[in-house]
This record gives sequence, C-alpha cells and structure tokens, in this order.
Amino acid sequence: MAVLQKRSKRKSTGGRYQKDMDKKKKDLGREFSAATVGKHHTKIIKTRGFVYKFRIKKVEYASVLNPETKKFTKAVLKRVIENPANRHYARLGYVTKGALVELEDGKFAKIISKPGQAGVVSAVLLSDKEAEEIKKRIKSEQKTR
Repeated sequence: MAVLQKRSKRKSTGGRYQKDMDKKKKDLGREFSAATVGKHHTKIIKTRGFVYKFRIKKVEYASVLNPETKKFTKAVLKRVIENPANRHYARLGYVTKGALVELEDGKFAKIISKPGQAGVVSAVLLSDKEAEEIKKRIKSEQKTR
C-alpha cells in the first residue's frame, strides 16, 4: 500500500489550508521494508526515472571492513544485538543502518549501509574495547530478565 508523503490538509489550529491539493503519484512513498537475518532474498523495486532499487528482505552475509587492515571480508551474520533506530527492531531482528550485529565468529560489527535501499549490507568491525562494552551490556540485560 502506498504512503502519502505530503503535509497535512489541516493547520495546527484545526482549520483547513486554502488550496486542497489532491494526491499525486509523485507524493506517494512506500512502506518500510525491513531486512531480517536469514537466507538471502532480494526484491527489485522500480522507481521514477528508470531507476531500480534492490531491497534486501533477508540477509545472510555482510561485507565487513576491518579498520586496522583496511580490508573487506565476507562474514556470516548471526543476530541483531541492538538497533538505535527503534528498540524493538533488535528483538524483531531488523537490520538497518546503525544496527549492531553479532558475527558467526563471535565478533561485533556496525551496519553502515542501508540494506532496504542499496541492496547490500556493509559493516565495520568494532574494536575490542567497544566489543567488551557490548558484552557487559548484554550480560547485565540478561541478569535483569
């Protein structure tokens, strides 16, 4: 279903604006497309101007940059630990830009790409100090449950 991305027809006082404009194709957007961890699946979306977007629905691998060696490696994603976009996204396993993920080798990475728009998942490996802080936070959350 399309989402209207225009201003409201009503003012903050409750009155209506003078010219009541109709819905136009250019004003319509799409609903949020969340990528989750699982077997890789991509959906192609046609946009304006003969442009295509590749929306990832399920993510299996990520290109992870090691800041020390400045090299990318392909890593398997295990789970989403934390997501600053929405606190419920981590529980649902949504992979968005800024999400902290755990890799299969036990390391942690931060997503730096937009999987729902770019069609690829790029991440930066976190330093040992940052990884220790995350592990402490996870243990303290498990104790409170």
